[in-house]
Amino acid sequence: MQDNVVSDAQRSAAVKAAMKSKFESLLDPERVAAILGVSVKTLNVWRCTGRYALPFVKIGARVKYRASDVERFIERRTRSTYTGPEAA
Repeated sequence: MQDNVVSDAQRSAAVKAAMKSKFESLLDPERVAAILGVSVKTLNVWRCTGRYALPFVKIGARVKYRASDVERFIERRTRSTYTGPEAA
């Protein structure tokens, strides 16, 4: 019986590890707005109008964002060239 308990505990730990790697934590709009340097209202406008392709998760009435989607959004918007005047 003891072997079964250890086996169940190991199985449970493996399932938790798999779930953690598959499902990352979700960020709330306030956190994402702070990361992007915009207001929550601006984030809402982007989401409702589709102005920017920033995926979101809808859970009931709540909106959440995956950290990986926010990171990808920033990467897509990053530019390596600057066309303005030279910095002094």
